[in-house]
Amino acid sequence: MVGTAARCSMFASVVNSTSEDQSVDESELPLCANVRDVLVTHYSIQWTAKLREKRLEGFVLLHLSKPADGDNSETVDTVNPSARRCQELPPETSVKRFEIILDAYELDIKSAHILHSPVQPFQQLDEELLNHENLKSLHCTTNRWSVHIGDNVANFPERIVVFYSTKSPSCSLRWTVDDAARILIFTSGVLVNNRALLPCQDAPGINVTWDCQVKVLLAGTPDKQISLFMTGDHECFCGGTDQELIWRFSNSAPAPISTLGLLMGNFYVEEHSLLGGRLPFRLIYGVSQAACIRSVELLRYFSECLVIAEGMLGLYPFSQLSVWITSTAYESLGMAWPNLLFIHPAVLSPDGGMLVRIAHEVVHAWYGLSIGPRDWSEEWISEGFATFLEDIVHVEVMQRVKSWSAEECTRWLKRRELWKYRLLAEEIAHTPGHLQLLQQQSASSSVGNGLNCAKLSCQIHYLKGYFLLRHLEIVGKEAFMQFLKFWTIQHAGKFVLAEGFILDYYTNFARHLNYGSQDAFMMHLRATWLSQPGIPTEVEGRCTSAEMKLLIDEYRSVVKLWNCVFGANAAKSKRKLIIKVPASQEPLDTCLILDYLKELPELICPEDLQRLRKFYSIDVANADIRHIFCELIIINQCEPLWSFLKAFLAKEFAMGKCLYSMIMLSPVQRFRAIIPEVVNLVGADKDEFWWKEMKKIMNE
Repeated sequence: MVGTAARCSMFASVVNSTSEDQSVDESELPLCANVRDVLVTHYSIQWTAKLREKRLEGFVLLHLSKPADGDNSETVDTVNPSARRCQELPPETSVKRFEIILDAYELDIKSAHILHSPVQPFQQLDEELLNHENLKSLHCTTNRWSVHIGDNVANFPERIVVFYSTKSPSCSLRWTVDDAARILIFTSGVLVNNRALLPCQDAPGINVTWDCQVKVLLAGTPDKQISLFMTGDHECFCGGTDQELIWRFSNSAPAPISTLGLLMGNFYVEEHSLLGGRLPFRLIYGVSQAACIRSVELLRYFSECLVIAEGMLGLYPFSQLSVWITSTAYESLGMAWPNLLFIHPAVLSPDGGMLVRIAHEVVHAWYGLSIGPRDWSEEWISEGFATFLEDIVHVEVMQRVKSWSAEECTRWLKRRELWKYRLLAEEIAHTPGHLQLLQQQSASSSVGNGLNCAKLSCQIHYLKGYFLLRHLEIVGKEAFMQFLKFWTIQHAGKFVLAEGFILDYYTNFARHLNYGSQDAFMMHLRATWLSQPGIPTEVEGRCTSAEMKLLIDEYRSVVKLWNCVFGANAAKSKRKLIIKVPASQEPLDTCLILDYLKELPELICPEDLQRLRKFYSIDVANADIRHIFCELIIINQCEPLWSFLKAFLAKEFAMGKCLYSMIMLSPVQRFRAIIPEVVNLVGADKDEFWWKEMKKIMNE
């Protein structure tokens, strides 16, 4: 996920430049749920999946409680203080006004009712429980971001049922087809979380349990071999006919409702067990992928990755793990849900150069899922930690799987640090200052920049968080990793703030730090890292050291050789000079060489770009390498290679978004014609908010 970071920053700059008339409110994610008045503790969901209509229809039963004094303290400062609706009527009346506000986005709400029957969480519901005698209708109104349910009641209602359906298309649930044109449905993890999937309390610091029954109607669809997977710790296939299939899922480990994930389609499924038999493991992939999935190698990587991560962070926090190798329609290189990982096939390139992204997603089981940010603007707690730990886990895996020597591991880690520094520097150069902060002040009724597509594309919280953790290694790598393991175990299942982690760090290492007090240390980190845009001076110091300069000189010497090739007049002279160019030792070297070639002051002619393409075997290289080559095509205005660029944009949608902005910023106006061509080619079933910004760009 980090490999395309800086390239996405240019998309951020274009989005911002075309959205100056956008109000501040439109870039913020509203927090509407009145969680300080009423809490949903458990969701009982029943859906009927209507494949032909591309929607889910059914209900959600909400189990409610009143927050006691001191309860929900983690959310008190991060939810809407004005959303208080449980107001008592004058004392002479015997009833009270009850209202619950739920976060919802583009749902078709049918009705809402109090359920009088004493249904318990995880209890299987039948139709008799939902007959009119057991229901009391409630007044229900909706707006763009919420549903308001309430009435005058004699007693606090413990259960409310909401009948509704999703809309088509739904930005929380993607209905598309796989690479074999078979039905494919999955939760997409977009800006609005699961608000377009079900009405819920989508607020920071809220953990819940849930159970879900899904009935899939097969009538009128050619796909009869449907499989369904969801996040959670228990699942059961309840059977079916040629007309319908039924599953039940549940999750008894409290987690945010935004972590509910779903996957449905035609798949091959391999069943395994990892971690000494403790962890049931499934590898899921499409029918069209069967011939190209190297499952033995992939299984070995996951096996070692989990073992090593457990050694660093404590026991794996979930009861099972299913890994879906996504179709090319998926819009990210990876996504982690509890018990469910989505991995884009680009990550599985034969050269192994992108496998580190698997380590990144595995680490999210601890940082991002088991431990989450209490303040949603502090994404670096999830992404910075995963970006820091991914490299450490990966090199240990490669020692076991590929027999890397200690020298090879050190060499790779140093090059990764240089790569991330270059990504961060380019990111900073193209990102507005307010999006460069690791800690932001948000209104209590919304998440600042929560709907800002520029921030979605921006990866500074990955990279700056990585370098902050590298900076905290000043106490010694071994000591820091021991502290990190202890802290991770201690805070498992909790929501945390960045300052809490930093203060615990200071308490543990105060004698090694020359700051005098924890307040002075905290002020220093705020001023240089958390609340300050730009690259911290400590990062500049690390990446301009004598050791790093030697590494940079190594790559620039290769670039110098290529520049001699480009400057030669005769093809014969060029061939002689190319012989002197050393071959890359590994994919990361190729990435860095191509990246430094972007700095050449003169344009590279199409014939020389073709020579680069052949020398580095670009056509069969991993997507990171091909992405940088696409940048070279755009920077050097190479019209003869537009077909390569268009093919990459269409095939590698997960990595191609930020190339659009480079095209828009190109001085070659006719380059812009590529964008609508590719947009029409990949279809309109992509992320709603991103496409909204794309349309703005195309209409400029």
